Amino acid sequence: MKSPRVILTAGFNRARNVLAIAELLRRRNVRIERLLVVSPYSWGRLRTYVRREGLGAVWDVAPRLFGWEDTTKRDEETSDPLRQLYERHDIERQSLSSWAKTYDVPFLSVTSLNGEEAVGAIETANVDWVIYGGGGILRESFIDAACGRILNAHSGPLPEVRGMNACEWALLLGHEPTVTVHLINQGIDTGGIISEHPAPIRNRDSIEQIRKRCVAVGVKALCETVLDPPERLPETRKGADKHRQCFVLAPALEELLQKRLAQGEYQGQ
Repeated sequence: MKSPRVILTAGFNRARNVLAIAELLRRRNVRIERLLVVSPYSWGRLRTYVRREGLGAVWDVAPRLFGWEDTTKRDEETSDPLRQLYERHDIERQSLSSWAKTYDVPFLSVTSLNGEEAVGAIETANVDWVIYGGGGILRESFIDAACGRILNAHSGPLPEVRGMNACEWALLLGHEPTVTVHLINQGIDTGGIISEHPAPIRNRDSIEQIRKRCVAVGVKALCETVLDPPERLPETRKGADKHRQCFVLAPALEELLQKRLAQGEYQGQ
């Protein structure tokens, strides 16, 4: 049986989810044909973030946005689901560029996934899947170049909770916490659904821990999809774009959710 071939995208050079996917798939003899990583050194990217999050949020995101994220302090939490994933599989923490150099995987830093360089890299590659691990909204040119075979792990149930902060909105709206593997199309989280995976709440979870658990569940789910793909691509659900599209959670709602978590309201979900 032919080994699957994939391209991975990432929003920055130290994206832990993408590194985990790349390493776990490599161990299962999946060929990583290329890593497409969006460079943080883009004023356009910074402007987009400011418009979406506000100027005051830039300082908090600057380490991740500019590729020098220091997660040492947060990783000291023994309940960090992403850290547990790394420890369970004995994955070495490193940059994607360093990993790519070690395993002779082409590494391409681009200013946008929708630019000519990134789209050209997709068009000329003969791969089974493009795995989206971040890098911004994908436009028609990228999606067409990938022939619609772009996998994404969405941290909420689809199509009921589309858009931003999906795991938080799912809880606030009364849905069970779920990670959905789906195809990316030109809508907002409206592509065909491949599989759904529970992301249960643990005792004393914080919002950050829930987010990371969804990411960790998504890593496993994406790897499973590549290794055991569907016989045919799922079709877009009729009316998927009519369901709620969520945006960045307001601070007051985030405070409310954190209070409910502390009180154990979501235990057993």
